[in-house]
Amino acid sequence: MTEPVLIVFITSIGGTFLTVLGAILQQALAGKTQLAEHKKTQTATKTIQHDTTEGFTDLKAIMLTQQAVIDLILRDRLRFLLKQYQGKEEVSYADKEIIVGMYDIYRSNGHNGTIRTLFETFDKIPVT
Repeated sequence: MTEPVLIVFITSIGGTFLTVLGAILQQALAGKTQLAEHKKTQTATKTIQHDTTEGFTDLKAIMLTQQAVIDLILRDRLRFLLKQYQGKEEVSYADKEIIVGMYDIYRSNGHNGTIRTLFETFDKIPVT
């Protein structure tokens, strides 16, 4: 081989080698970038899941508090109405229907106690 042909041959081999090496490096960098993006996405997803979970926990606590308040109001109102009928001779159908409905909800929430005694006395009052 003559020198110019050898130089062209080495240059073309070297150029091919550099092209292949450049492609390999480009793929490696692209993979590294994709991995970094994937990690960012995973971190963001975990953050969103955490925030959502906390939001549901807060919502559940609010709902439990509201239920407790509603339950307390129901017990208070039921006790008040039943005490109003102590010693009475009769009860209207509409009042009895409302009080019985309230008492059914009260019992379905798992309560008994003093209101039960008041209700048993009330339930004996004749309806007009």
